[in-house]
Amino acid sequence: MVKIFEDLADEYGEGNKSAVRALQAWIYLIGKASNKQLVTYSKLASVMGYRGASALSRILGYIMYFCEENDLPPLIIIIVNKKTGIPGEGFISVN
Repeated sequence: MVKIFEDLADEYGEGNKSAVRALQAWIYLIGKASNKQLVTYSKLASVMGYRGASALSRILGYIMYFCEENDLPPLIIIIVNKKTGIPGEGFISVN
């Protein structure tokens, strides 16, 4: 049986759930980036089973920090606000 994002994340304790969700988001975002596509916060939230984008802040923080610490391009720059077309206020990494 194929597991979905929620099933996999639920197998981990509260302290590790955001890290697991960050890995899931990473995989999705790598696919979008390799196709030179942008994704909105609301679309990412929907794909991950969240009702709103506010649930993404900690998850995207993990990804932003990982990219910064490993001298990688800031992957979360491809996530944009639906109305403005630019990354959110929380995006602070520019390598």
